[in-house]
Parts: sequence; C-alpha cells; structure tokens
Amino acid sequence: MKAKLVIVSDLGLLKAFQLELRNEGSHRMKLLEELVLEPAHQHLTEQITDSAGRRAAPAGNMGAGTMADDHNLQLEIRRRLIKALARKIEAIAQAHPLDSLWLAVNKEIFRPISEMLPPAVLARIERQVPCDLTKLEPQDVLGHFLAFTPPVGP
Repeated sequence: MKAKLVIVSDLGLLKAFQLELRNEGSHRMKLLEELVLEPAHQHLTEQITDSAGRRAAPAGNMGAGTMADDHNLQLEIRRRLIKALARKIEAIAQAHPLDSLWLAVNKEIFRPISEMLPPAVLARIERQVPCDLTKLEPQDVLGHFLAFTPPVGP
C-alpha cells in the first residue's frame, strides 16, 4: 500500500486528502483538511465598510456616477488569497510527509501558486492537474488524476 497526499484548490477553497493506493485496485481517499478562505466569497463592499477616500466619477446626464479605483484592491485581495493558499499547501505538505504530492489547482491561479511554493514542496509534486476539482466527490477527483496525462511539447 502506498500513501499519497492529494491537494485540490480554487481561489476560495482548499481540500487535502490522503490517498491510499492498494494493490488489489481499490483506492481510499480520506479528507485530512479543508480550508475555506472567506474573502474569496465576499463582495468588495462587504470587505470595505467605510467609503472614506473613495472617489465617485463625475455625474453625467444620466445621474450619479460609479465608484472608481477598486481594481487595484481586487488584485491585492487576489494576490493575498494566492499567497495564503501557497502557504497552506506548504504547511500541509510539511505536516504530512507522505511519499509524493498530487496537486490540482484552478488553471487561473496554477502558475502563481507554483511559483510561490518552496523547492522542497515542488520536488514532491508527482502529478499536477490545472483544473478546479474542489466540488467533486473524492473518487471523481481520483479519476481526474489517474486519467490526466500532461501535454507533451516544448
């Protein structure tokens, strides 16, 4: 029997499983940890409670203008969420020193998370799947990893 650490994540949810590969063909996945990052599920107006410093666009003929300058704040929130996910993946990998690590991360944040992981964790990654598998049942997650073949090319 061989044990592997399987981590699936999107921007707001991370799940870590222990996968036991058995010789007779049956596999068992046990949920180790689940992390929900609340800022990913909140609207910007829920995170910012006061409007001091906000500027409204000049009102046109149609009425009041829209609020501006929130795009940098949204990018900063996204960057912080990615950093928190990378730190949590690192902590889980260190807490569960199994043979290897399988990682499935939403393709939009796949590269930034991979760049933030330390070399020791990157060396343990055996399979990477750039998909969001957080909402699937554990056996379906396993099916994606077993069916995934990385693209060949330069």
